[in-house]
Amino acid sequence: MMGAMETPPGPPSEPTPEPPRRSSFEDYEIPMPQQASAQRPLRRPAVLTTAAVVLIVAAAINLLFVVGFRPSAGLAALGVVLGVAQAIGAVLLLVRHPAGYEVGIALGGVGVVLGLTRAGADALSALMTIALSGFVIWAVASNRSSFRRG
Repeated sequence: MMGAMETPPGPPSEPTPEPPRRSSFEDYEIPMPQQASAQRPLRRPAVLTTAAVVLIVAAAINLLFVVGFRPSAGLAALGVVLGVAQAIGAVLLLVRHPAGYEVGIALGGVGVVLGLTRAGADALSALMTIALSGFVIWAVASNRSSFRRG
């Protein structure tokens, strides 16, 4: 008779199998970069793209004005300088360079001032210039975090 402490005889215990062999490459882990909150967003906001397009169109209009209408030397120089500055500003906005923030706001301010000076001669054109320049200022100012160095 078996006591309470004894175990019944069972099948003989089998040897424990060895773990499968692994290659050293299976232990290699690829570190995943962590995005810090101070870095700029991965995607460019749509309003910045739109502001850059507004600046590109304004640059094209200024340069076409100089080529097409052949204004006086002073007005031609202003048109070329403003057109080139707007094109450079648009590129800076598209690549989200930190200087694009200041250049975008400055070009928007110049556009508002030029719109105000033309308000007496052509009110509708001046109003459109002021509105589009104000949009550029708003778009750049509201997306300052996109211009941080990253």
